[in-house]
Amino acid sequence: MVPEGWSKASLGDVVNYKKGFAFDSSDYSENGVRVIRISDTTRDGLHSNNPKYVAEDRADGFSDWQLFGGDIIVSTVGSRPHLLDSMVGKAVRIPANFKGSLLNQNLVKLAPKKDRVISEILYPHLKDNRFITFISGLVRGNANQVSITLKELFTFPILLPPLPEQQKIADILSTWDQAIEKTEALLSNARTQKRALMQQLLTGKRRFSAFEGQPWREVRLGDVVSLSKSRLDPRRDHNTRRCIEMEHIEAETGRLLGSTSSDKQASIKAVFGLGDVLFGKLRPYLRKFHAPDFEGVCSTEIWVLQPKADTLLSSYLHGLVQSAGLMTEAEKSAGSKMPRADWKIVSDYRFMLPSLAEQEAISKVIDDMGDEIDVLHTSITKLRTEKKALMQQLLTGKRRVMVEDHHAV
Repeated sequence: MVPEGWSKASLGDVVNYKKGFAFDSSDYSENGVRVIRISDTTRDGLHSNNPKYVAEDRADGFSDWQLFGGDIIVSTVGSRPHLLDSMVGKAVRIPANFKGSLLNQNLVKLAPKKDRVISEILYPHLKDNRFITFISGLVRGNANQVSITLKELFTFPILLPPLPEQQKIADILSTWDQAIEKTEALLSNARTQKRALMQQLLTGKRRFSAFEGQPWREVRLGDVVSLSKSRLDPRRDHNTRRCIEMEHIEAETGRLLGSTSSDKQASIKAVFGLGDVLFGKLRPYLRKFHAPDFEGVCSTEIWVLQPKADTLLSSYLHGLVQSAGLMTEAEKSAGSKMPRADWKIVSDYRFMLPSLAEQEAISKVIDDMGDEIDVLHTSITKLRTEKKALMQQLLTGKRRVMVEDHHAV
């Protein structure tokens, strides 16, 4: 049912589009103008790990593919839609600080037709569960990587109120966005402070008075950490176990975004237990790590690291895998399109290690800061959930707003 005064349209009716350019690796340089690839996108934005650039003196030739803050881009290649971080059809709004970047292939820019829809209304439609369900219906086959055509994408149906009502809805939603952005700024600041303090504590530049004067010793990672070789074939296992895939771990934060079930898997999995630390070896520049509080299995693209009990605490290892030094070694990877960390290199990483007692004290401080960050995450999740509930009512006309020259319904 179409609300009074609203109209029904297809996505293709209300947008103009521009496909990304097929940049070749030979086009890239060490610095210059940023190129935005599918691998640069996250669930809700962009990251700056392993960026690619086009030289400044060549960028003018690609001006047709230039992006601006607020532009909406959608991926036409990716994983099946239940994997939100990498799904085909993932919509991202370009942040202001990425203005001037260039759009790569397998991404398409959608520009709202100004007489039909405003960006602030179009984008929420593309982040709604209804859109994800729609994309799921387009995907066929069992391939890990799937694609959609623009012809299919543009059949997505949208209900649109008159432009004045669209603007009023956008104004209401922006209030929630401002609250979310404010909390995200606090979260970003907390993360920055945690990283800085971790760097000082893990290198001994900052010591607790109780341990002043106590020596640290140099160790090799491979001497205090073992790489688990335990594997499980889900097809032959009669137990159902929680399974962590790469997309379930949030880049840079180590937060677990979700999990799946082992009985839904067909490939060999690595086995982990309590006290183990997980580290994503695939595309190590994404910096994916996690300390699970349960026993389960994970992708073999994830290392299961086991600390030597009488030498290294699990909680300290969890901090160590986030450190700049270890990350640098992990990023000395093999492969270009699908780089993987090399255990031979990483295991040879040398660092200074304090006593178990000092490790425990350091870990407690890091964990306490992590708890503060978790509180901010919870606040952001709550705000987003509340916004989503309101948004679904406003975008479907179940809840109407008062606008000048229009009657509220």
